[in-house]
Amino acid sequence: MPFNRRIFRNSLIFLGLFLILLLVGLTLVRLWWESSFFAGYVAGLPLIPDVLETREEGPLSIEKVRFQSQVDEMIPAEFYFPKDATEELPCVVVLYGAGNGMADVKGLAQRFISARCCVLAPEIFGLGERKASDPEGSSTGVLATREKFTTTVIDGQRCIDFLHTRLEVDAEKINLIGVNLGAIAGTTVMSLEPRYRAAILVWGGGNLSKIFSVKGLTGSEGFFQDLAFFLLSPIEPLNHVRRIAPRPVLFQNAEKDEMIPRACVEELYNKAGTPKDIKWYDCGHQEGISPDMIDRMVNDQISWLKSVKAM
Repeated sequence: MPFNRRIFRNSLIFLGLFLILLLVGLTLVRLWWESSFFAGYVAGLPLIPDVLETREEGPLSIEKVRFQSQVDEMIPAEFYFPKDATEELPCVVVLYGAGNGMADVKGLAQRFISARCCVLAPEIFGLGERKASDPEGSSTGVLATREKFTTTVIDGQRCIDFLHTRLEVDAEKINLIGVNLGAIAGTTVMSLEPRYRAAILVWGGGNLSKIFSVKGLTGSEGFFQDLAFFLLSPIEPLNHVRRIAPRPVLFQNAEKDEMIPRACVEELYNKAGTPKDIKWYDCGHQEGISPDMIDRMVNDQISWLKSVKAM
């Protein structure tokens, strides 16, 4: 069959148009994917707050509360404040990343209450009382990881809305403490929510492709793992940490962390604006963490927040 230049030219034109349309389509899909990640936060959405339980333990008043985070999604939380409080006090929101639930924050809350600072500990999606929302508790895969992080980020924003209704809280001194996965999500919270005064990121890091490879959170390998990292790029802390500035941020990290490579910590720290500080502790992510080590870390948190006028 003789070579037909016209057919060849038309084929190239068709192929070029197809590739252009494919590129445009993929770009639009990615823009939609990224914009929809944190679209669940609705400013002005009714909180519908409810106090489910009140108890006193020594100098602490503890309220188990519930408020609306997203439409038809109620978030349980524990709110700690000094029972003798008569003035507005600073507050920290604690986004933990693992454990049995919000009750694990009680020890930290006792220390902050002694320093005249309130504590709000929202239950994290997939843990504690919200485990029913994610029966596996630690589900892997792109969609499960997306849901956990987007829900946590939106919860972090709604916590500010809730605290603005509390007479015990100084609305100008609300700070965020993110631990482990809560530090990763907390970086995004800080970039989206300017009402937080300062942030403390504990056991966090950047470059999720390295971190998730260690943790196995994508549930994928090879090409599909690379695709998973691409799809999860909207939650990459390296894309958000610079927007925390000019608010101060403290990084607390383990020198022997077996889950967050030191290079990932340093990459995130270097990407952050100023003011910023970093403290290293002689322990692993889970190994070597003694009660004395925890006391030191909490004391460092309180001292640092005072030094940056956030408490």
